[in-house]
Amino acid sequence: MISENVKSGDCNELQKRLREERESNTALNLTIASLQDELARQSGTLNFTQYQNRAGQTAIYPKEQGVEYTALGLTGEAGEIANKVKKVLRGDYDKDALRQMLAGEIGDVLWYTAMLATELDLNLEDIANGNLDKLASRKQRGVIAGSGDNR
Repeated sequence: MISENVKSGDCNELQKRLREERESNTALNLTIASLQDELARQSGTLNFTQYQNRAGQTAIYPKEQGVEYTALGLTGEAGEIANKVKKVLRGDYDKDALRQMLAGEIGDVLWYTAMLATELDLNLEDIANGNLDKLASRKQRGVIAGSGDNR
């Protein structure tokens, strides 16, 4: 049927149908994501894709500089973690206090990581699986220690 429309030069109709299909698929995907989120809330479980979707609902930053904003935010939050660990070494906190403080900071790192992935049109669950596969391969080959991306 598509080839008949193209032959007849009815490209506008094809474009219209394609837009309608995309809108329909977008609505369906949003409905599926919403149902998955509700199931996750009720069951108390959450996968990376669900986290990324829900985190995106709280994102307020300049979208035209989204990569820069989220990368700098991620770096800032990682710095806050390092600073708190440093203060344990100095004697400002004990390890139990550090554990509580870092839980919130790690959550902030996770949020910025999810938003950076979103800005780059990457799926956080795919990134997590790819990272585990990479590390398992390095362990199996005996090159998990050391440096360099291509070990």
